[in-house]
Amino acid sequence: MYRLMISNEFNLRIRTRAISIFTLLVSLVHDINEHDRIISVGYILPYLSHYCEAFKRFLTAPDSSLVSDTGCRIETIRALTLLFKSFPKLMQQNAADLLQSVWTCLTSNTENYVATVVYKHGEMDASVDSDG
Repeated sequence: MYRLMISNEFNLRIRTRAISIFTLLVSLVHDINEHDRIISVGYILPYLSHYCEAFKRFLTAPDSSLVSDTGCRIETIRALTLLFKSFPKLMQQNAADLLQSVWTCLTSNTENYVATVVYKHGEMDASVDSDG
C-alpha cells in the first residue's frame, strides 16, 4: 500500500484510495490496541515514519503538481487525525513537522475554500439579485 501511495506510476485517485484504506487499517489496529497493546504497536511502529514522510509530501505539494490534489490532502488530514487520536505517544516524534505541514496546507488553501464553498463553486463575486 505504501508503494501505491508514493509511486508516480499510479494516478491520484488510486493514491487517494490507498490513503483511505490506510486510515481504515489504522482504525483496525487501534481496535486491536484495546486488547493487546504490544501487538498493535508492532503493526504500526515499523512503518510509521515512512507514512508520515509521505503524508508530509502530499500536504506540501503545490496544487498544480501530479503528487497531490485537494481530495488527497483531505484524506491525508483524516489519516493524520486518526493517527494522532489513536497513537499520540507514537506520533510525538513526528508531530512538529506534520502539524506545520497541515497548518501550511490549510492556510494556503483558504482562497480555494472561499471560492468553492462560500461562493458556491468558483464564483468569486457574491451574486446579488436584481432587487439589490
